[in-house]
Amino acid sequence: MELKFELFSLIIFLIFGFPCALEDFRTLKINPWNAYFGTLVIGLAAAFFCFEAFVPALISCIAIFAVFLITRFVFKADLGMGDVKFSLFCGMACGNVLWALAGLGVACIATALTFLIAKIKGSPFKKLPFVPFLVAGTTLAMLCRIFIK
Repeated sequence: MELKFELFSLIIFLIFGFPCALEDFRTLKINPWNAYFGTLVIGLAAAFFCFEAFVPALISCIAIFAVFLITRFVFKADLGMGDVKFSLFCGMACGNVLWALAGLGVACIATALTFLIAKIKGSPFKKLPFVPFLVAGTTLAMLCRIFIK
């Protein structure tokens, strides 16, 4: 049952996360309702069909949201509220704090490398969309969680 739930979470994450990533890439803003609805779908599925996964997913959701909220207060101009709201979805989808932190780490490293490469090449942009990197990092963490077991 656990593997089916993890695959379900991955599919729901890609269905609702990918449009957010595209929107953030185009406009540097996201519609948080996609993330809210995806979080709700995964949370309800965990609560009703795989309850042993619900509590760790809820803890992961709250922990990652807290990390993003604290980061938002420290670096106001660098992290948008859309990124903070999307972190709820990432935490719930990963289902475990450690996997969510791994996904966040991958996203941060990929963002930093992209920014560094762009600056070396002389790109004029000042901000990078973070949600596409969050989607990629969280997806990678979820795939690792599925296949490492």
